[in-house]
Amino acid sequence: MLPARDACAAGWALSGGPLTPRILASAAAAVSAAGPAPSPAILETILRETRLEGTIARSLRRRRRLITTSTSQVTAAWDAIARDLHPGPEIRSLLASQTPPDLPDTAAAAASGILSGVYIHGRHATLTAAVRDALHAAIAEGTASALALDAARHGRLTPPAAWTAGRQNAPDQAGIPELPLLAQEWLTRILGATGRQITAMIIRAVTRGTSHGQLCAAVTSALTASGPGPAPASRAIAAYLDQAMVTAAGHAAIAFCQARGIAQARYIAGDRKPCPACQAWQDASPYPAARSPVPGADTHPYCECILLPGT
Repeated sequence: MLPARDACAAGWALSGGPLTPRILASAAAAVSAAGPAPSPAILETILRETRLEGTIARSLRRRRRLITTSTSQVTAAWDAIARDLHPGPEIRSLLASQTPPDLPDTAAAAASGILSGVYIHGRHATLTAAVRDALHAAIAEGTASALALDAARHGRLTPPAAWTAGRQNAPDQAGIPELPLLAQEWLTRILGATGRQITAMIIRAVTRGTSHGQLCAAVTSALTASGPGPAPASRAIAAYLDQAMVTAAGHAAIAFCQARGIAQARYIAGDRKPCPACQAWQDASPYPAARSPVPGADTHPYCECILLPGT
């Protein structure tokens, strides 16, 4: 019979997940608690729990990679529009008419006017489709991860088979009628965050006496999401698309629980140090699945948490 340390190693290997500090800490605690001569039942429990921890880590790694890929695709669609946005007329009007008390309002109007070009651009539908595809991919991945995590708890499927089955069972876009509206809602948030950051940038530049040409160049750079620096558009896309996809994956996990008749869900804080709110959600677990807090929706961008079906 495998000793406790080997049971941990076997469970982690079965998961196919990365070896994270969380897994190492869990394994060390399990080995310490098992004692020098653990029973077969204890060893089986250790193996199953370590496999579950490894599957959680693998789920989070898969989700991070998916978000990175989707962010690149949305960024490319955004920049195809941004290169055609010309801030010159709005900036010229701003500099000609603004007075210090009115600067915040006129700067906001200028930023809004510049970004209105996104909505009327011929590639707006392509940008919206990129956001919609990202949300759909997150829903499919959330469904697959929920199945893989449930399988890891009960040993019914190996993780690769579970992820394959989960993605095959995820609804297609036609089966999610609210998807276009969700995509437009998240795109509106991206535009709003970009506009607020550009407004602040314009106010600072005008206060410093920046010239028309310099301000136009700065705004053009701020609108380019794929540039070398953290431009406002880049930051907005990264933050809000991350939050959108984590939220979509979380709602997919709840839908999985409801479809399978799983009454409860556990909120699992991620591999990295969780924020106080996420730690509190985890400490209060489990929740009724239908009323569970949802990573992303009830937390913040770049949330590293995930929902585990069952208790």
